[in-house]
Amino acid sequence: MTIDTNDVQVFGAGSAGIGSWYLPLSQWLQISISVATLIFILIKIWQLLANKNKGLF
Repeated sequence: MTIDTNDVQVFGAGSAGIGSWYLPLSQWLQISISVATLIFILIKIWQLLANKNKGLF
């Protein structure tokens, strides 16, 4: 079984988004990191769905 690099990127982004809440950062910075993480994950999902329609899966 091979691991897709998209999976690793999304896992890393999710970990960073959740992990930011365990650090003593300002609340605005934590929210910004979480929003950026959510946007990144949504873009990756959109890319996967777009590639599925092209027959790459």
